[in-house]
Order: sequence, then structure tokens, then C-alpha cells
Amino acid sequence: MKFAYLALPAFLLTACGNSTPPQITQNTCEAVEVVITEGSKKNAFSAFRGEPVMLGDRELNHRWHANTNAFGDDCRTSIIRDMFGTDLYTYHCELYARTGSLEAEAREAEARAAIGEVRDLLSSCLGQDWVMKETSEHTDFEIYQKYLFEPKSGRPGADEFEFTADPIYIEMSYTPFSRGRSGPSGWLAKVQFQEMRKMN
Repeated sequence: MKFAYLALPAFLLTACGNSTPPQITQNTCEAVEVVITEGSKKNAFSAFRGEPVMLGDRELNHRWHANTNAFGDDCRTSIIRDMFGTDLYTYHCELYARTGSLEAEAREAEARAAIGEVRDLLSSCLGQDWVMKETSEHTDFEIYQKYLFEPKSGRPGADEFEFTADPIYIEMSYTPFSRGRSGPSGWLAKVQFQEMRKMN
């Protein structure tokens, strides 16, 4: 199933998430379509909100474990408030994670296979109305790969916001150093969907 990015009329958008998690067959075009549809709503990705993400005994603001994993084994959704005058809504899924620097060659192959599978899925499902851009350089990582997907018609919000976020991207990185709050050293790969809204 191929589909274009849709800008839905305001009266079709809802501010609250569904009472039940979205029904998704993981790693399929259906999953891609459901995530994009939920992201197009006013309170983007709210239907995916499950339990709050915790730091010790404290709930982290605007971060939730997803109640449905569209890809991989660990999906989450979040809101980053007041980012260049906008609120950034995200839904992301971990595709591969291994700590440390041992067996680097084998782990790189595994990580690349994981992102390659989702890259091919997105390319097939999104179709010709979307374009993919690729980069393999990042100053913070020894090994890096990113695939960015955006509509041919232009980034959503480009006519409205000074800053626009990547609509969909897949990212793989390796570092022998700790990532701090972003995670430990080693290999990490994810797919992330992003939506921007005017600040509430």
C-alpha cells in the first residue's frame, strides 16, 4: 500500500488519544500508515501513549512508553516543548542496541541489516511521493548512517515555522564513549517519526 503525506482538515483532527491502542501488524505498510495517520492528528501520536518513562522514582515530563510497537521491540513517544517556538512530537522505535565495542564487525553488520530492512519497507510503502536522503557522517560518532524521508512536495510546516524537523528518519550510530542520557557506548539504531505544532 502506497500513500502520500496528508494534511487533514482541522475538523477531522482530535486532541485526545484513542481509548485503546492502535491495532498494528508490526513492520508492515499498515504500521507505517497508522503511525503517519496518528502523527497527523492535532495531539500527535497521543494514541500511542502508554506508561510514563521513569527516571528512578520520578516520571519524566512528556515521555511515554508506547502501547504499540510499530517497529522493533521498544517504542516510545514524547513531546519536546518550545523548540524554536514550536512543540515537537515524536514516535520512535529502537531497531538495534548493543553496548560496548567487542565484535565490532559482526555488530555493525547486524545494525546495518536492521536499518536496511526498515529503510526498504519505508521506501516501498511511502512510494514516489516521498524522497530519501542519505548521510554517513557525524562528528559525534565513529560510525554513522542516516536515512531521511520527506515528501516531495516539501517539509510539513515549512510555510509556517522558522524551523522544521525531519518528518521520518532512520539512524544508526556507534561510539566507544558513553552517550550520557542518550544511552551507553556501543551500537544504537532507531526509526523516528516527527511532527511539529504551534506551542500550546
